Amino acid sequence: MVLLGVGEDGHTASLFPGAKALQERQRWVVDVRSPRSEPRITLTYPALESTRALAFLVAGAHKRDILARVWGGEDLPATRLRGPSADWFIDRAADPSAG
Repeated sequence: MVLLGVGEDGHTASLFPGAKALQERQRWVVDVRSPRSEPRITLTYPALESTRALAFLVAGAHKRDILARVWGGEDLPATRLRGPSADWFIDRAADPSAG
């Protein structure tokens, strides 16, 4: 099982918008230089997509806008993830439909 979050820019698993890691289809792990933090390593889409169970945990009102964009199908790292259908665990504050 893989449990992920969603950043306010639509990133997930240190896969940031515009990063080279988004295009990686051979390696399962790559190094990442995030826009605002220290160097990291991340699993790539092939590794994440090999799971049998995928879930997102999203909490807080500050995630409401990005969650609406992800669920709306905007081209963001979190929406590019293919594989098993994801379960979404969100709190009321993050729910775009809670208005």
